[in-house]
Amino acid sequence: MLNRHATGASFIALGLGTVGGCSEPVDPGPKDVGALFRSDVRAADSLGDGAWREFLRAPALHRAWAPDPNSPWRPYYRPTLPAAVSVVASAAQPIHRGDSAATSRADELVRKLDLTQAAIFIDLAGEESVAWGARLAEGAFQPVATFNNWPHARGILKLERALGAMIFYAAEVQRRPADKFKARPAFLLEGTRLQSQRMPLGPDEFDNRYFHVGSDFPSATRFAAEGINTVIYVRPSGMTKMCEDDLVDYFVDLQTSGMKFHQVTVEPGSLSIVPWIPAARETIFTRDLTHTYVSQSRWYGRSYSHYHSFWYGNRSTWGSPSSGGGGSSGGRYS
Repeated sequence: MLNRHATGASFIALGLGTVGGCSEPVDPGPKDVGALFRSDVRAADSLGDGAWREFLRAPALHRAWAPDPNSPWRPYYRPTLPAAVSVVASAAQPIHRGDSAATSRADELVRKLDLTQAAIFIDLAGEESVAWGARLAEGAFQPVATFNNWPHARGILKLERALGAMIFYAAEVQRRPADKFKARPAFLLEGTRLQSQRMPLGPDEFDNRYFHVGSDFPSATRFAAEGINTVIYVRPSGMTKMCEDDLVDYFVDLQTSGMKFHQVTVEPGSLSIVPWIPAARETIFTRDLTHTYVSQSRWYGRSYSHYHSFWYGNRSTWGSPSSGGGGSSGGRYS
C-alpha cells in the first residue's frame, strides 16, 4: 500500500508536497504503483537467479547495503530509499540497463588511478551509481548509499530506478567479505537530485527532490583519520558544472584542508580523468545564503527536518542510531 509506511504517517507527508508552489497530490492508487517499474526490469538479479525477491522487505534490503556497524562510513549511509521497498513491494522489480557500461568503467578507474588512499563520489544517474558501487564492492570499497527520498509515480526524480538497481545487486553486494568495514568509501549519489531548473512545478507533480549538506559526508579530519587524502569525483559527460551545486562548499572545504581531487568524466566508451582543484561559486547552498532559503517554505529541498524526525523516531528498526536519516535539520551547513 503506497500511501502508508510502518508508522502510519502519510507517505505524501515525507515528500516536499507544497514546496515550489505545487499542490500536494492525491495518494497514488494501484495503477500508479505498477507504473513505477516499467522499463529495464529483469526477471533475475545480477547473480542470475530469483534471490532478489528476498529483498522486497526494507530490513532485508537495508542489511544488504548498509555498511557494517563498525564501519567509519556507517553514519553517512541513508536507509531512506531501502525503506521505500516495503511500500512499493507489490510492483518492485530489479532494474538493470542491458547496455550499462558501469562495470567496465569502474574497472577502468581502478586500473588508471591509485585508489589506495581515495574516497570516491559517484554522481551519476541513480541506477548507474548503484551499478558502480556494486562493482567496486568486489574490490576494496564499501558502497555508501546516500539516496534521501522516496519514489513516486508522479515524482520529479525517478528514484524507483535506483531502488530497482539496489534490488538487482542486493544479493551480490551482501556477499562482500566480513571485513568490509575496513574498506574505503564509494558514496553513491543520485545525479539528478537537484533538478533546479524545474521551477515552478505543475499541480500534478510530486516534488521528491532533495539536496546534500556538508555533514552528510565525512570531514577532512574524518578522512585523514582513515588514511584517505584523495577524493575522486565521478560525473556524467555533458555536465556543464564542475560539480553539483550542493557539493561546492563541501569540496572546497576538503581542498582547503589539504585533500587532493581528481575529476572523472564518464564519456561514451571511456573515462576522462584529470586532476582538479574545486573552486568556490555562488549557489543557493552557499553558506551566507542558506538561511534565507531554508527559512522560506517556497524553496524546494526542505525535507531534512521531516526525515530527521522520522528516522530518529524509528532508528531501532535499522539497528543503530547512526544508520542515517538526515545530515542536519533544516538543510543548513554545519
